[in-house]
Amino acid sequence: MSDAISAVEEKVLYLRPLDFEEARELFLLGQHYVSEAKEFFQIDGYVTDHIEVVQDHSSLFKVLSFFETDMERRCKMHKRRIAMLEPLTVDLNPQYYLLVNRQIHFEIAHAYYDMMDLKVAIADKLRDPDSHIVKKINNLNKSALKYYQLFLDSLRDPNKVFPEHIGEDVLHPATLAKFRVARLYGRIITADPKKELKNLATSLEHYKFIVDYCEKHPEAAQEIEVELELSKEMVSLLPTKMERFRSKMALTESLYLKEMCNTEVNFPPTVKQGQFYCDFYLHSQLSAV
Repeated sequence: MSDAISAVEEKVLYLRPLDFEEARELFLLGQHYVSEAKEFFQIDGYVTDHIEVVQDHSSLFKVLSFFETDMERRCKMHKRRIAMLEPLTVDLNPQYYLLVNRQIHFEIAHAYYDMMDLKVAIADKLRDPDSHIVKKINNLNKSALKYYQLFLDSLRDPNKVFPEHIGEDVLHPATLAKFRVARLYGRIITADPKKELKNLATSLEHYKFIVDYCEKHPEAAQEIEVELELSKEMVSLLPTKMERFRSKMALTESLYLKEMCNTEVNFPPTVKQGQFYCDFYLHSQLSAV
């Protein structure tokens, strides 16, 4: 057995790859043995072993993507990870494989999250991103939110209540998931100002959870030092941003009402003419929409 292991180890030419080509050689070698392991550890009969092998395969793509400079190709690597992990969530009974489901949901969410960041970076380089790119970014955002929420919901008690004290074994991923959910809500692209304001409020709620939890449980602060500092900053900045947003919405609506009142509007006979009554009537109609 030791000779067989040594023979495999000798094939590893780089302990610390320095570029994509070196990393790719290690990736191909690892993928070869992972494929052999998948053939042996079939999901029927070797559920846990099969899942661990699939997670190893996903990790190979994740590490390789670090060395890839082309953002589109990096997206495709994360897409491969999702393609091999998502089917596992269908086959697994969450009642008997709770911990494994949590791991997979978190990993899928992370893959979607990375893809979204890459697509945003690609869009930033374009002079005029089209609606297709915006839709793609929002879909990736939505998928990341879905799987982070599945992970967080798995921490709830039978009464669907989120724990006041998060277990040490899931403290880091739970607080990290909360932070990323907050960030994701803040990055949803929408032309509807009311939806934008609602998303900012939800984002603030999750940032505040992190800050409040770390104040009550100082040990948690050590797990997410960077995220905690960013959350404190966002808790400070977002209310001001939301207030400016509300003021802008009110001004826009006011200008719209005045414009409407300066045009020919078919008012019901019961509505008195005049600026005050015109404004009141139009505002009531807009509020009802």
